[in-house]
Amino acid sequence: MVVTTFSTKGQVVIPKALRHAKGFDVGVQVEVVDHPEGVLLKAVPARNKQPITALIGLLQPRYGGPMVTVEEMNQAIEDAAADRFSRAKP
Repeated sequence: MVVTTFSTKGQVVIPKALRHAKGFDVGVQVEVVDHPEGVLLKAVPARNKQPITALIGLLQPRYGGPMVTVEEMNQAIEDAAADRFSRAKP
């Protein structure tokens, strides 16, 4: 049995052998659970981190039509709004 002490900041040193055995490496997040026998520390599974280059493909446009300018897009929006407004009037 190993005995440790709380610091003034509420920190506790977990022995190195136990940290190593449980996979509590530097930077690992742990969930603190209230347990009938005390406090349980559970490692939070690491998220699947992908490099940013893997995400770039998700940002690629899927539009397969002809290229249009911003001005053409704005004009199309104005035309659609004007058409909708004119149809809404009795």
